[in-house]
Amino acid sequence: MLEQNYPNLEYIIQDGGSKDGSLDIIRRYENKLTFWESGADGGQSAAINRGFSRAAGDYFMWVNSDDQLAVGCLNKLADILQPGRVVVGKCQIVDRQGELIEKWQSRVNTLRDLLDLKNVWYDKGCIIQPETIFPAALFRAAGGLNEANHLTMDFELWAAFFELDAEFLHVPFEVGVFRRHELQKVACTDAVFRSLCDTCSKIITTTDKLTRFERNELKRGLKDLIYAQQYGTGRLDSLGLATAFKKVLRKFLNATK
Repeated sequence: MLEQNYPNLEYIIQDGGSKDGSLDIIRRYENKLTFWESGADGGQSAAINRGFSRAAGDYFMWVNSDDQLAVGCLNKLADILQPGRVVVGKCQIVDRQGELIEKWQSRVNTLRDLLDLKNVWYDKGCIIQPETIFPAALFRAAGGLNEANHLTMDFELWAAFFELDAEFLHVPFEVGVFRRHELQKVACTDAVFRSLCDTCSKIITTTDKLTRFERNELKRGLKDLIYAQQYGTGRLDSLGLATAFKKVLRKFLNATK
């Protein structure tokens, strides 16, 4: 982050009371930070909202402690930022040691794309959060992150941006570096899948940005996705969902009929 060499950068750190040596690292660089604090924060979404409430910049992005920004990306992004525009770059996915696993490019261009979990999100088309930057005014207009959503708050935020008619611009250069390891929250596959399906279903039901045909098509796709896992077929096999999760799936299906 500090090696971006971007001249007009606010760097705010919200730490949830780490006891793993993080505070020693923060104090080592605190003269280069706009603000930092450490302590109980009410969860990740609340901490991010708190950090952004202290920011005075025109554009926001957040990077979790195990992720990174691609070298030099901020200078490239500065040339294309506009009000009402969310910029989505490419993303490197690396392992715990920083070795490249794959390179990623989202295929989400519309609200319908975002809500199509079957054919876009779970078909290597999702938005990986550290590859995005967005206007501060848009974040505030969306009401910030839902602090009750601890797992898929970024997905919910992208939906809110689409509902505010934001443009999602995909750029051909790397912005984020996402570290994949067994201790991260998104490695809790059952919970993430459940949260994503629940959030997606609520948006499909309540948004006025879909036609009746699109709404019904997305509902069918969501049910197909869940049934595919329930009966042991489809792309979600690779996620390793627990057998006990079938009860949750059945409950969800009944609730969305």
